[in-house]
This record gives sequence, structure tokens and C-alpha cells, in this order.
Amino acid sequence: NNFFGGARRLDAVATLGNLFAKQLNGSAIGGLIRFEDVTEDVTGDADEFLRPTYNTSLDITQPWLWSPRNSGGVGIFAYRRLAPGVFVERGEGANISFTREVADRVPVSIAYRFELNGVAASDVYFCVNYGVCDLQTIAALKETQRIAPIVVTANLNRANNPLEPRRGYTSQVRLEHASAYTGSSFRYNSVYLDGAVYRPVGNRSVLAAHTRVGWVRALSSTTLATSTGIDVSGDILHPDSNGDNKVE
Repeated sequence: NNFFGGARRLDAVATLGNLFAKQLNGSAIGGLIRFEDVTEDVTGDADEFLRPTYNTSLDITQPWLWSPRNSGGVGIFAYRRLAPGVFVERGEGANISFTREVADRVPVSIAYRFELNGVAASDVYFCVNYGVCDLQTIAALKETQRIAPIVVTANLNRANNPLEPRRGYTSQVRLEHASAYTGSSFRYNSVYLDGAVYRPVGNRSVLAAHTRVGWVRALSSTTLATSTGIDVSGDILHPDSNGDNKVE
């Protein structure tokens, strides 16, 4: 808090996982089965599943940006995550945002995120989980690609407590656009609506309901977006084009 004065906030996050996987590989604690025997068709290198995973981010928020209702932020992030024997995903990037509170507890933000993302997985993974089975499209998904959306988010908070609400409601609308103009390889439009309602039941209980709906559509220009020059057949979405920011 108050990073270099001016009420700035610095948020630093770092997590590590999959520690000692190489040492425990093939042992009773590690499950006896050696990854080398079952994963070479996924990454070509079984050691990929034995290396540490991580999720790191560094964000700076500046309040009172030209007005007490405004704030701005910049950040960088990097991650490596996996599902054992299934996939390995890596990414790194940066983001910048501007937020204005247009009414009491109604902030509206516009943000730009640039990310380099790569996924290592077997062809079966893409075919079963994402319905992408042709080899050209799978090759494009495996390449390191740019995911660079502009995101507009509006929040409405009418809950009586930010940590343990007992009554009221919250809602969020998020719009995303990624195209050649934003520098994105995979291009799409998406809309997400999220809402929650809280009602007290007696003196010690709360009844809550939460729902989330969304729509996403790939742009046809995605077919020319791969760094290897592969002409992908049909409009495709990257597995990460789902509206979820990993650093949230």
C-alpha cells in the first residue's frame, strides 16, 4: 500500500507447484507409473510434466488518475500450468487498464491484455475437449500465438458486505474483442453476464444464487493468423479465448 506515495498499490503474486515431481517420478508416492512411459506422444519430452509449474504477476494501481473517480493500472504476468499426462500450457504477457466509477459502486473499466500463449498436448486432447480434429487446425493451436483482446467491464455491487454478504446483489457485464487491430492471432468477440443474489434466512444463514452466461464467436480472419502460415480451415477459437483472465 502507498507504493512510492500517492496511495499507489503494488500487488505481487507468485505460486509454485509440481515440486519434487522428478524425484518422486515412478516411486510409490508418485504413483509408480513413470511419465516417460505414457506421455511422449503428448509433448515429445516426458520431462515437461516433471518440471515446476508457476503463476506470477506484478500489478501497480494508481488511484486518483486525473479525478478521484478514476484509477489506472499496469501489470505483467507469466504462468506455466499442466494436467499430468494431458497438456502443458505456458504464457506470459502484460496488461493496462483504466477504470472510472460512473456511479456509487458502479466501476466501468477498459483494459488491453497482450499474451503469448503456447499449448503442448496430444491431438486427442484437442479433438475430445475442443472438437478440433483436423491436423492443420491442431498444428495452429499448438504454436505460440498472440491473444490480445480489448476488454470492457461494468460492475454493479449492491451487496451489504463485500466479504460476507447477507442481502443484496452483484452483477457484471464483460465485452471482449480481439482482432488484427488489437494485435491478436486468434480473433473473436465475446459477451459474458454474471450475477449473484443474496437473501438472509433466519439469523445465521444466507440463501445465495449465482449464474453466468456467455456467448463467443470466432472471426473469420483467424484462418490467416498462425505464425507458421498454416491456412486453417474454418473459424476456430483458441482454448484460452474464453473470457477468463488468469491473473484475476
